[in-house]
Amino acid sequence: MRHRSRTFAIMIVLMFVFGCKKDSASSDPVSTTGPLTEAEKQAIMQTHQSIAATADTILLGGDPLAGFQQKLSSYRSYANVENAWTDVNGLHIAYKKAGVAQWYVAPEPVISPYDHPLVPPKRNLPVMPRLAKGANTNVCLVNTMDQDESRTVYRDYFAYVKRKFQLSGFQVTEVLGPN
Repeated sequence: MRHRSRTFAIMIVLMFVFGCKKDSASSDPVSTTGPLTEAEKQAIMQTHQSIAATADTILLGGDPLAGFQQKLSSYRSYANVENAWTDVNGLHIAYKKAGVAQWYVAPEPVISPYDHPLVPPKRNLPVMPRLAKGANTNVCLVNTMDQDESRTVYRDYFAYVKRKFQLSGFQVTEVLGPN
């Protein structure tokens, strides 16, 4: 037993002595030619800023994928750009000796064709309490998504609920927006 434990300990020590050595190659998995010089870093940053100026504007436009497609040849013409391509997700720019920058095009929200926005289903309607004599008739509706352009369909639901409360005799106060 003693002999086995000594042998095991010697093997562990030998593994560390011969297995662990300083690697002379770069440890960066992306870089295959060594670290970037300061001049290369500055050139890549300037190229990225130049591309970002147009890409950000295109991204805010009506059809960003078509806009990116039109600018691909000019993006590829930069000296520091290895490749530029588009797909259904957006624009991708691969820089030489650096990484990949991406401009993501968010998909449009899909509104179910089965639910009409003006008439919510019966099971989702609020239960309208009956007014008791001397009861509090104040109601506050908080719609934090009012200014979110991707959630405009909910404005009709809130208007419907507000109207139902008003027809039931309540004084409705609306709080709109994220505040």
